[in-house]
Amino acid sequence: GLTTSEAFQEFDTNKDGFISPKEFRRAMEAQKMYTNQDIDYILMCVDTNQDGKIDFMEFTERFHNPAKD
Repeated sequence: GLTTSEAFQEFDTNKDGFISPKEFRRAMEAQKMYTNQDIDYILMCVDTNQDGKIDFMEFTERFHNPAKD
């Protein structure tokens, strides 16, 4: 599996250090496991400070799985 930082880099396609909602949606859609409603909900949950983008800390808190590392 991917580490959290590798996954973050895959989502952050323009490498600006943040994942935009568009980048997030594209990456989630590529997994073919989520509906648009799912993605909207996950996006809302991940963007904890509601600034319209996802930073590495937000991403890690939501997706980090200690069992995998």
